Amino acid sequence: MAAWHGFISHPLGLAFAAPGMPKVEKGTHSGAVAGQRDTLIYRFDHDNIEYKAVVIDMISQRVLPRASSIRRG
Repeated sequence: MAAWHGFISHPLGLAFAAPGMPKVEKGTHSGAVAGQRDTLIYRFDHDNIEYKAVVIDMISQRVLPRASSIRRG
């Protein structure tokens, strides 16, 4: 059985364990409210199993409309 190693990204506030070095890809995620967001996808293959951690950037763009654009009904 392979040893799992810890990975930490302080800028992302992310920590996880995985069975080897990740393959990192950039991508996008489309959400109904937040719209299109950048992602980082960490992939690992071990014993014919694909492990994946998807990190969605919810900070670099505004998620909610500005307060000045919200109106009372």
